[in-house]
Amino acid sequence: METSTPAGQTLIDFFGPIRATQLQAGRRVGPGSVFYCARRKPRNPAVAAAVGGEVPCRTNRTVARVGPGERRQTAGIQVARALGEPLIRPYKESDCDAIIDVWFAASLLATPFLSEEFLAAERESIRSIWLQKADTWVFVEDGQVVGFLSLVGNEVGAIFVHPEAQGQGIGRALMDHAAGLHDELFLDVFEANAVGRRFYDRYGFKFERKHFHEVSGHMQLRLSYKAD
Repeated sequence: METSTPAGQTLIDFFGPIRATQLQAGRRVGPGSVFYCARRKPRNPAVAAAVGGEVPCRTNRTVARVGPGERRQTAGIQVARALGEPLIRPYKESDCDAIIDVWFAASLLATPFLSEEFLAAERESIRSIWLQKADTWVFVEDGQVVGFLSLVGNEVGAIFVHPEAQGQGIGRALMDHAAGLHDELFLDVFEANAVGRRFYDRYGFKFERKHFHEVSGHMQLRLSYKAD
């Protein structure tokens, strides 16, 4: 990708790993921005000028820090936010198949103990009931749905991120969206779902009670979150 600057220079996007973004000439990413690209390349003065500072290249994961205390996130998310590009948008009917794919892939990773029969029934319920009943938002990257959030009031009915996109701050961004709509959130998570429980614990959810989920035959934990 190349973008012409006002001075006629060429802004080469050497941020190859950064997805869902398009650096624009003359747009500042923010004070204190530090970027790392996953492939070592020479510093490009045009890119440095566009983001308002020096851009060091490293061989570690692509990340960005903007301002003191900013959470560590992928540069793709951080830059896109700084440039005002929408990453989270309301669900559309055409997203249904993609949402099902994200849910199924994430479920196989986090809840392999669930039976095939239960997953098949859940797949149909998501398609025919929950997407009609809940308010749903999707996280889009490179034009693809890689995560989604479903709320029924302040109940988090679903929050899933495709395994290939996990660890990039997408789940937190989706939960931040939910917390921005409601001061208090509630959800149920399977007791044996270590992946989900770890995420909710880090986000700040607190244990309320434990109960038996008859349909699946597994124990669930009731969790709650209150904004500071």
